Amino acid sequence: MLFKIFFGQSFFDPVLYNCTGTDIQVESHVLIGILYFSLGFVAQILYVLVLKTFWFKEPFWEHACYRIMFFLGIPDILSLIVCAEFAGIWSILGLHSCYNMEFSIISGCLVFGTWHMSCFYVLILAFNRSCELVAPKLSRLIFNGKPLKLILCLPIIYFAYFTFFTKPLIYNVDESAFLLNPLTKATINFDPELFTVYGFIINNFFVIFFIAVNYSTICVYLLYHSCSTSIQTVSKAYRQVTVQCLVVCTCHFIGCFLYIYMQYKQMPNIFHIIAQLAWIGNHGLPPLVYIIFNSSIRSKITFCNLRIVRITATSQTDHGHKSPATIF
Repeated sequence: MLFKIFFGQSFFDPVLYNCTGTDIQVESHVLIGILYFSLGFVAQILYVLVLKTFWFKEPFWEHACYRIMFFLGIPDILSLIVCAEFAGIWSILGLHSCYNMEFSIISGCLVFGTWHMSCFYVLILAFNRSCELVAPKLSRLIFNGKPLKLILCLPIIYFAYFTFFTKPLIYNVDESAFLLNPLTKATINFDPELFTVYGFIINNFFVIFFIAVNYSTICVYLLYHSCSTSIQTVSKAYRQVTVQCLVVCTCHFIGCFLYIYMQYKQMPNIFHIIAQLAWIGNHGLPPLVYIIFNSSIRSKITFCNLRIVRITATSQTDHGHKSPATIF
């Protein structure tokens, strides 16, 4: 709905976002607010350190999966500003979205766009993992050079559509979560269909389906070859990176389901909090996963805190000489 700005029109819908009679001050949820804000802030610090490592260290940037992870980090960091930090501040202060509905709509549109952008990168990352294992020739063709650059630009179109041409998610302090319906006094009994964004539903269910099929394929492939010598061709590095990607994608799997379900069904407030934490986890867990599961990233982040230097990993040969080792 923000596209109206480009035509000099008001993006504010006086019916769907009618604040008449709504109290702008509601009961604050300080502990929840502190939790949301803290998780987002810490995750952003870790993410910046990880992205610096991906960007400045050639052994990482040379691999398509790390490039995808880098670009995934951009919408993740931006999303955390709204879904974690802004949400935390609103909860601490006990402010209804009607306190500043225009700001709520703009921030809601932006975080809606970055969420879908993040989903797109997650799908690309998941496909890269399965393609590299099952069809390595196809992987080298798609995830290399100009094709990879084109693929990495596609989520920007996705972001633009959901930011400017759909209804926003609005944070509600009472529910401790983002909802399509702002739940003002005038709209609380509105039919949910009035706020439905079908692209949101299609996106979330497709993400659930694609991730399930994709990683089931990987598990079946590895299980099938586990009884043969061909499993030795699947490097430890590949399995390590795949586990990292699986954890990241699983967060999106959970968040996608809960956020669609709670838009249309009444749920206890605890599930709204779980859904919101899942959303924050979608964007905030990846850097923690990378650091925990990847010793190369972890060691380089430590050096990055002092200065940016080039580190070459080496392995000991049978003759006592050192030879370069691939870093994942």
